[in-house]
Amino acid sequence: MWTQTGAHVYAVIAGAEVPGLLAQLTAPNVAGWDGLHRGALPPDEAERATYIVELRAESPFTDWLLGEASAALPNWGVLVVSTQSLRPTREHLRRISEALSPEGQRFALRWFDRAVLRALLPSLSSSQLQTFFGDCSALVLPAAADWTWYRESVGQLVIDVRTLAA
Repeated sequence: MWTQTGAHVYAVIAGAEVPGLLAQLTAPNVAGWDGLHRGALPPDEAERATYIVELRAESPFTDWLLGEASAALPNWGVLVVSTQSLRPTREHLRRISEALSPEGQRFALRWFDRAVLRALLPSLSSSQLQTFFGDCSALVLPAAADWTWYRESVGQLVIDVRTLAA
């Protein structure tokens, strides 16, 4: 994931799926992080909130998340590969976390939920895919046995499933 020149790798992590996440984010081996939702949250909501975390290639937190957590906590979230730094990536991911119903009502879109992402991406038009991905070159769903990569290329969705070596 870190092979693309200038690429940053982020994890969008659902705190509700990862007990004790906030304590782990304050560890010195975490590059940077912020809430996916705007504003301060009460402590109980902060524990269950969704966070965007910049991952380092060589980090105990990254090793834990991509190894142990991906095997034991299959719904923890997704990986995002972007050419942008944390702040602009966070803003883009916040924008796509809100959608409009056909009636014009705004609602929170949990696009980082695996089931939602798998249903949503194939249903988007070419221009919607380009808007959704923005400066993100890939969205990745890590799992114990394989990782599913989603990319947008010239308005088309490209899906690549990569089986992990045993």
